[in-house]
Amino acid sequence: MIIEIPCSMEQEDVIADHLFYGHELGVLASEKIWIKNYLQKKAPGKKLLKAELIIEDAVWKLHLQSA
Repeated sequence: MIIEIPCSMEQEDVIADHLFYGHELGVLASEKIWIKNYLQKKAPGKKLLKAELIIEDAVWKLHLQSA
């Protein structure tokens, strides 16, 4: 199962800094916590296999599996 969720505003700022100024692209620690909390609420019982950051759209593509 694959779902897409938008990035936080803070993560969008990191993406913009990367694209416009060449700063290193990274994932904020708060973003990881946000994704975990989102999955606990919206997809309970699913295991996160992979998270892809689609920088063009500022979304996370989450690959999930039933636990």
